[in-house]
Amino acid sequence: MLTDSFIDLHASRITLRKQIEKQANALQEQARVENIKITQRKRAGYLYAITALKNIVLEPFFINAFKAEFKSLKTYESQTINELDSLVIAHGGLNRTILQVEEFLAIRGLWTTNYDEIDYADEVLQSLWKVRALTPQYKEKTYWNTVLPTCALCWRLPQSSHYYCSEHHPNRDQKSYKAAKHKVFRALTQLDNIYIESKSEKHKEAGSNSQKASNLYRLLGGFAPHPRYFIKFCKNHVLQTTWIELAKSITTTTQELYPATFNCIKRIKPQDYSCWKNWCVAIIRALDPLQPEAWVVREQDKHLINVEYWMAIISTLHRYECTHRYESLPVNFGPEKGYRRNEEQCSSIKQLIDMQRLETGKVNLSEVARTLGLSRQRIHKIVNTHGLLVKK
Repeated sequence: MLTDSFIDLHASRITLRKQIEKQANALQEQARVENIKITQRKRAGYLYAITALKNIVLEPFFINAFKAEFKSLKTYESQTINELDSLVIAHGGLNRTILQVEEFLAIRGLWTTNYDEIDYADEVLQSLWKVRALTPQYKEKTYWNTVLPTCALCWRLPQSSHYYCSEHHPNRDQKSYKAAKHKVFRALTQLDNIYIESKSEKHKEAGSNSQKASNLYRLLGGFAPHPRYFIKFCKNHVLQTTWIELAKSITTTTQELYPATFNCIKRIKPQDYSCWKNWCVAIIRALDPLQPEAWVVREQDKHLINVEYWMAIISTLHRYECTHRYESLPVNFGPEKGYRRNEEQCSSIKQLIDMQRLETGKVNLSEVARTLGLSRQRIHKIVNTHGLLVKK
């Protein structure tokens, strides 16, 4: 047998639903006729979404229970709230109120036995969703905010940071951090890779430190073949042979894919070690003598115990190769940097030098600098770099 409270709440839910549909449709029609947008804030020339919630009286039990869980803004603390639009305004707008109602349902749903009240609160939430849907919706950006496997700018483990090692930590050594970051982007200009270019453009728009670090981490990974190529050559050894055969296969594949890394580890023979972990530690020590201790401190050595985690050592080899490649690429500085190595400036300087030789028989680089509006140091650097004083 249905109780009176159930019938009353059920009727209230139906009434609430019909009122919201009617007022939301009316507001949407008004926006279509007047050709204007609906927004969540009061703005001149736009319709206010909260008007679709006017004259909708809420059940007293819901208002009291909601107030007990969430405080309204200080401006509205002394006001009596009975209607849905007043509730939304007093609690900071549609988005904030929706989050609070969702949390309210999560809290109350754990211990309440009156499911009719939960259904009513759920109806309120659906009403708020429906009104918010009338406003322009934008996809929220989600950023990867976690500890990176390695430093964003090299192959070492992060230290005292989620994103950087001690050498590239921006708070510890700003000069080293900026030098490495700029060197990555300078090296990118020498690679013909559309994917990397698009990622570098995204990095310039990045906001938070975690987003910038994640972008740098991915950019650096593009300087060498991805570790997945090892699967093609080594997967049979993982399933069918001993760890020594797997180690030999990894070394051979490293020689082919990561030549710079192979030069560091070529003297390490798998048969000289008693187990897989010892061989992995020797590989890491060959790349950097201090890193094995860092793996123990950060409890990352657990990924070296079992052969099943063989991709951990391959990822380390991959990051080392990427780091070596971007650091070894030639970087032009001063007059050598830029479009066609300052060809226009070189041509202007050469013409002025030839004119001085014809007129006076001497060369005055200070006069050339004044004529072109450049510093004497720059003129001397360009002249010496390109040999402009040499008679041809």
